[in-house]
Amino acid sequence: MKKKVLLGYQFKREGFVALENDFDLIYPKNEYLNKEEAIALLGDMDAFVPSFRFKIDKDVIQSGKKLQIIANYGVGYDNIDVAFASSKGIVVANTPRSVLEPTAELCFGLMLDVARRITFYDNRIRTSEKPMLTLFEHLGVALYGKTLGIFGMGRIGQAVARRALASGMNIIYHNRKLL
Repeated sequence: MKKKVLLGYQFKREGFVALENDFDLIYPKNEYLNKEEAIALLGDMDAFVPSFRFKIDKDVIQSGKKLQIIANYGVGYDNIDVAFASSKGIVVANTPRSVLEPTAELCFGLMLDVARRITFYDNRIRTSEKPMLTLFEHLGVALYGKTLGIFGMGRIGQAVARRALASGMNIIYHNRKLL
């Protein structure tokens, strides 16, 4: 008999194909599972994979009579009552590395976009009857030689810093612990 896994979000199914032979995957009817649906469905589930925005409190955990694991789809787990889950023998897991590099890439991409005015020029070319610009109009600024301040030098902050250093930027940061 296959273990039952309740998914708290309409995740892209192709990402779960490899699991379908070994597990019964139950998707929510709508985009996100709500609390009432979760409580109604968790009774015979072995695992729950909520999104990071789903609040998992004592009521939700209590409804999972067979629940063995809550695998949060996200970096943190502050949306889960970990102490109560642990007291019930339920393992709580998260995905701390899955968004690390994509988040750092997006952050650095947005810095480039703002500094070099990429979105501005894209919009101008697409919407203007006169898209040509004069030679020195709206130049933007180079990131090279600039100083980037990072608050919180955790994994994501360090990944952004690596990209910034590779681009010739200076780094200053604030962190609870000196790195």
